Amino acid sequence: MRRADLTYRGFRGVHNASPPEELPAGYVADALDGCFTQAGVFEALPAMVAWGGAATRASFCRGRVQLVLAENGELHRLDDGQVLATELTGDWLAGDVLADATYLTDGQRMLRIDADGARPWTVDAPLPQAECVTGSIPPGQYELGATWVLADGRESHAEPFRVLFDVPGGLALRHTVPPPLTAVAARVYLTTQDGTELFLRGTWPIDLPEFRLIALGDAGPVLETAGLRPLPAGRAVAVWGARLAVAVDDTVVVSAPYLPHLWSTLGYRLEHPVTALAGLRAGLLVATSSGLWLLTGDDAAQATLVRLAWVSVHHQNPTPLGPQQLRHGDGWLPEGVLLVAESGVLHVSEDGTVTNLTADVYTFPAGRRAAGAMVTLSRGWQFIFSIEE
Repeated sequence: MRRADLTYRGFRGVHNASPPEELPAGYVADALDGCFTQAGVFEALPAMVAWGGAATRASFCRGRVQLVLAENGELHRLDDGQVLATELTGDWLAGDVLADATYLTDGQRMLRIDADGARPWTVDAPLPQAECVTGSIPPGQYELGATWVLADGRESHAEPFRVLFDVPGGLALRHTVPPPLTAVAARVYLTTQDGTELFLRGTWPIDLPEFRLIALGDAGPVLETAGLRPLPAGRAVAVWGARLAVAVDDTVVVSAPYLPHLWSTLGYRLEHPVTALAGLRAGLLVATSSGLWLLTGDDAAQATLVRLAWVSVHHQNPTPLGPQQLRHGDGWLPEGVLLVAESGVLHVSEDGTVTNLTADVYTFPAGRRAAGAMVTLSRGWQFIFSIEE
């Protein structure tokens, strides 16, 4: 059944689990570019509308956040047409929303997007060059580190290095790499004599090429990002409690609590590549090319990996499902997420219960990627999805 068939009453859906001559009443073997309503009427999808930009390479939609990655590498926000970033080289958009920001990756670059635009999600640490000068820092061995402070309040990690004073002295620091575009200052940390904890010793204004530390003075706060590193770019992203999880090949890397741009080597390795991530009340849902898993609880450091189902899930951003959006059987599906797998459309509830919504009716091709969204059409909410074969 093709798009020219505007309506088909009594339509129950498409069915490829039985030979065409044995289909149950109301089913068809093929249906493209359409949806069926709760009243059992098949309708053609609304006509597509060009968004006005270059050819589309990828898209991302989460609530009011609607983004398009064009073939020319520009990332556009659909509501106002604003170009958020340029020269993106990836072919996929993955992300999730935490507080008032969207954390997005194209697999190569990491972006944090809010009402003010797009900024780097992660930044490298400063690598200042240190020169001994006259000062009153007592002789001994010290560790020195510096961080960037970004406009939104985030602080980078540090790359500490050893400093040795044979006689009382001070330090003249100079940047060896340009500050990130969103940096507003650098912070300088130094241990106590022969110590290991880094204490704040001063703030380095972004417009000054040199910072001098000539005395210890009173020790400031301890460096909170010590031992952390930038979160790596991946192919799937999800909020998990107070952390962000990123899938890098077959490994789920988890950020530090309340520091979504940094991680401390905490991660979980799966046997097959991770294709999708979603945060649920029961834990972190992890989909792979061979199974569906749950990292239980909201404490990533104490999570247990539990297998939910043996299914092959396409690479995708899971589609959140709200209350009373889709019916299945005699009632509404509970809140959770929708996933497209080779075995059918899967619903995973907030407690981790998996339901195949198309079981015994339809199986999908072994596609490379899938994309879906909940949209409001003339007869209510519909889950619209496509598969890239």
